[in-house]
Amino acid sequence: MEVKRLVFRSSFGAYNWDIGAQKPVTEDFPLRGSGLYGATKVANEHLLGALADLGGFELIILRPAAVFGRGHYRGGSSGGIVMHGLVEGAKRGETVRLHEARLGMNEYVYAKDVAQA
Repeated sequence: MEVKRLVFRSSFGAYNWDIGAQKPVTEDFPLRGSGLYGATKVANEHLLGALADLGGFELIILRPAAVFGRGHYRGGSSGGIVMHGLVEGAKRGETVRLHEARLGMNEYVYAKDVAQA
């Protein structure tokens, strides 16, 4: 069986956040990947790009931001942890304080939306 298309779930962390975003981040925003996590995402993208060229298949790379959903926070996602605390506090009718340092510069996307993509 021949591979025709491969979808790779990368990360918002692959982008070069050191240069700062002056407008919404699109797919052509420069890559860098700070830290080990981001660097491995960028490296994987480059390796898969080379394999796609060699194998002649279509490569689709998704770079979702902070993915959240039921249980996702358990994997260590800071975005997932923030959203979980927000939703759980709201369910209990509590006031929820979101600390800017904890949120950082980020966007949030629901896990089912990422899966549908």
